[in-house]
Amino acid sequence: MGPAPFSWGKEKIKSFYKEIELAEVDNVFIGDIVCHKRHIFSSDELKEIINGLQNAEKKVFVSTLALVTNNKELEGIEEIIGLGDGVEANMMGVFNYFREKNPLVADKKLIAGAFLNIYNWKAAEYLSKFNVERIIMPFEISDSSIADIAKSISSKIEVYGWGNLSTALSWRCYTARSLDISRDECKMVCLDYPEGMVLETVDRQDLFIINGPQILSAKTHCLIEYIDKLKDIGVTSIRIEPSLKNTVEVINIYRQTIKGERDGKEAVEILNKFADHGLCNGWFLGKPGWEYVAA
Repeated sequence: MGPAPFSWGKEKIKSFYKEIELAEVDNVFIGDIVCHKRHIFSSDELKEIINGLQNAEKKVFVSTLALVTNNKELEGIEEIIGLGDGVEANMMGVFNYFREKNPLVADKKLIAGAFLNIYNWKAAEYLSKFNVERIIMPFEISDSSIADIAKSISSKIEVYGWGNLSTALSWRCYTARSLDISRDECKMVCLDYPEGMVLETVDRQDLFIINGPQILSAKTHCLIEYIDKLKDIGVTSIRIEPSLKNTVEVINIYRQTIKGERDGKEAVEILNKFADHGLCNGWFLGKPGWEYVAA
């Protein structure tokens, strides 16, 4: 399960991870990828959440920012990078901690995040010098490219199986700007939009979700019908992006489908009810990203 994608506030996040302690998920990623102001927990508070998940036999990885612009943001990474079982790096600068054998990350696993944009096996092979355990595929990569990477490297491969896909990330905060507030004085207005702000086309079609400095697809990416294909092309893990509602149900449906206890067609009919703006998976099949292609 990936890190919380939106700004939820302390109490909701604590309650959410308590619920996840009982969920049938192997690895849990915590932290924030898009904005350093959302690092609202102290190291001790974050460690308490991590301990609860680890006691529930989960592996916990700390996700780091995809865009670092100043020393304060870098210091924020250094405060949390040593917590948990490993680190998800979403910018190459984080790899320096592992190259230099920094004591902060001693014995920690290194995961290459989707924002590193690893599109081919040569880029993936380059990461091998850092002993990357797993590479998370970019959002718009196709099945054929994933297969080419998987057969050429020893690192494990992870794909996004459920969630709103990131289409852009900026230094500026779109949520603050839409309310005529500067990013420096934002006062965490994103807390008022725990599922983001929906952006429509002129003909009222839901197109994107504004999430602070990030733009996401309004439709929910779903690969539940392609579980067998993912196995065949070398994918070793599927990432579920969480939300404040239905996350445990989504995890259970994916787990049942992976085990062969539920048919993919039946599963997608259930999951469609959890996607407020519809489903998509076109990029995985080499199609326009907003399309949903049934197996």
